[in-house]
Amino acid sequence: MSRTYSFKYDEVPYEWPICFNDNCERKGTCLRRQAALLAAEVARSKTRRAMCITPLAYSDDECGEYVEATTERMAWGFTHFYDHVQKMDYPRIKEAIVKYLRGMSNYYRYRNGEKMLNERQQQRIAEIFQGCGYNEPVCYDHYELKTVFPFK
Repeated sequence: MSRTYSFKYDEVPYEWPICFNDNCERKGTCLRRQAALLAAEVARSKTRRAMCITPLAYSDDECGEYVEATTERMAWGFTHFYDHVQKMDYPRIKEAIVKYLRGMSNYYRYRNGEKMLNERQQQRIAEIFQGCGYNEPVCYDHYELKTVFPFK
């Protein structure tokens, strides 16, 4: 079964191996194969080289390099985070989020929608609000399902 995943070839991590094996039974759910299909689409214009999985990875009807393609609900922009926060709680919550996001510069990049927050980051920020007594769901300005590349 083949699915369409939401990413562009320039989002594939540098030197991340891709796979052109048409005979693999799991090619429809393999992230390496999806990346290879995108590489083939853009090859005419800019892609000249790519690190690839060799046929030796596939033996006994199994691929040792298989990576299941998964998506994650990414969020960005939080210009209304503090709309329902009491003034006295604002500094404490903001300080905790700034610390979690590793500084004011990153904080504003995420806040203004320049960077996306993954589900784990969203959960941690929700825990910061809950720790200050705010149990309402934390809402972001935008959400998008994105394909996730594991760091292997």
